[in-house]
Amino acid sequence: MQLTPVPQPSGNHAEEMISGGAWPSADEFIFVATAHEYLAALQKLFNKTSSPWSKAYRDTFENGGGMWAGDAAGVAGKKGSDIQNSIAAQARYLSAAAQWNERVAQLINQTKTSIADNVRKTQGLLEGLSDENQQSWIKLCHTLNRGLVSAASGEVAALQDFRPPANAENLAHSGLSIDPPASIPSTPSAPLPQTSHLAVD
Repeated sequence: MQLTPVPQPSGNHAEEMISGGAWPSADEFIFVATAHEYLAALQKLFNKTSSPWSKAYRDTFENGGGMWAGDAAGVAGKKGSDIQNSIAAQARYLSAAAQWNERVAQLINQTKTSIADNVRKTQGLLEGLSDENQQSWIKLCHTLNRGLVSAASGEVAALQDFRPPANAENLAHSGLSIDPPASIPSTPSAPLPQTSHLAVD
């Protein structure tokens, strides 16, 4: 699916309803683009490294190829297994990073959508009200919108311990649920994830 851009609300008192931290400043499409960069790296890892290495390892040590025997085979097999595990660990980190970025993009987009809806509905209520009543509705909308931004920030913080729902190999084959953006903004508006903190086990 393609994320739909959500324009910043404008018009009657919109600025008052989204100022002061009541509108996410982050660009969700930066996160979508980053997610697809991690996905591409994961797919390259599987296509160029993991799958060929796994086949060569099995053919050499597990499928009766007879290419190695004796103590040397045991040492080489252990080293080969360590390398295979290292590749698998890298794949898990790439998978977690791709899905982390995708989830953050979804959170930002959902938050912007909810805030835009709040502003539009509030603007529809203002017509015909006294200035005092208008200000009450504007302040209420602003409070609600700040709450949405705060909640989204809390969810992003909770993703520090994110555990991806799809395993690395499945993700490499199936891809992400969000399509890559048609164009990629040149200046990131949010930091990239620290993948060493992602829960991938």
